[in-house]
Amino acid sequence: MVKQKGYLDRYAEPEIERIPELTTHYDHVLVVPCFDEAPNCLVDVVANLTARVLVVAVINTPTNATPQQASRTRTHWCALTDHTDDACALTALTQHADVLAIDRTLPDHPIPKRQGVGLARKIGTDVALACIRRGSIRSSWIYLTDADARLPADYFTPPPPAAGCLVYPFRHSMQPAIAERVGRYELHLRYYVNRLRSAGSPYGYHTLGSTIAIRAEVLEAVRGVPKRNAAEDFYLLNKSAKVAPIYVPATHPIELAGRVSHRVPFGTGPALASMNMAENYRSYAPESFDLLAEAIRYIESLGETRLSRETRTVLYGLGFQAFLASARRQYKRPETLRKALHQWFDAFRSLRFVHAARHFHPDVPLSDSLDELLGNTDHGARLVELERSGRRWFGVTPTPPSNSASNPLSDRRSAD
Repeated sequence: MVKQKGYLDRYAEPEIERIPELTTHYDHVLVVPCFDEAPNCLVDVVANLTARVLVVAVINTPTNATPQQASRTRTHWCALTDHTDDACALTALTQHADVLAIDRTLPDHPIPKRQGVGLARKIGTDVALACIRRGSIRSSWIYLTDADARLPADYFTPPPPAAGCLVYPFRHSMQPAIAERVGRYELHLRYYVNRLRSAGSPYGYHTLGSTIAIRAEVLEAVRGVPKRNAAEDFYLLNKSAKVAPIYVPATHPIELAGRVSHRVPFGTGPALASMNMAENYRSYAPESFDLLAEAIRYIESLGETRLSRETRTVLYGLGFQAFLASARRQYKRPETLRKALHQWFDAFRSLRFVHAARHFHPDVPLSDSLDELLGNTDHGARLVELERSGRRWFGVTPTPPSNSASNPLSDRRSAD
């Protein structure tokens, strides 16, 4: 009988063939892409950890890097690996961690700019998966973070058996020069996730690549990290949420460096770079999420509830009416049909829905929305509190059932 090829044989990056023999068994494996980072960044990332960790560091230079960025990244590789000519090198990092460094810095083998950090993460997670399958890693989880992160001491708290992905709590460190911008952008992220949750979305989790862990089997099921120069974290979780439940651990937050950056075309770094007046930062109107909540109730009812004109215009504009008609013919059981509808109306289409709702409800100052929703309080602290006390399970089939504790923001017009 011919053995059927699996993910590593069919879809993995060629770097898995260059992994040296690992004589040490590690408790966990952590993947970190490094482009134009400080030489000691990895030591800072794992400083609080005490478990035996293999850090897979993908030292990479994209084709659109400046000569200065390329030079600094090559210097990082040489310092980390003692100038080895090998494309994959294992070296000690700290008392508890070794680093398996992957070289993608040479001019004849760069990272294509359109694949960027997504390809770097895919290389790292493919290598991590290969190490798990070879028996070098005791855990079946692959942890992903960034070089500007500092992981908490309880980072490796055992996940629930039912979880397929983890999305860790986080906070940004505030550099004085850009503290106001960092704070405002983090408020925007937390506001969006809170509104998704209040609308009943199965996709109400954060999507920061530095805060994710994924079970090996789930990574194989979704065919690895998307090779994109941005939003690879968003699309990885979007696919994973349809395969297995996503869980938010109750650990201490990962500390992220809020910094201006142009490494990717959009995300935290570019948002901070383009932000002018933080106090006037505009975000989605609360009314847009009222429409989203109505759309989700319509999906839950399998298309039996009434829709307002605004919600119908936006939802049907995404093609839902045609999909619903087709799905009703294909799926006869209500629970199967409902799952199919939620898989269609996923995180990406939910975001498109909120964007399209701007036609009826243009963006408004974020501070005004938060004042209306939360009143006169520390908005950031209150949103963090709500995240900690709220749902922890997400995805199309969350297991066990989500926390039923009420969210004081479920009615945006009610007092906190």
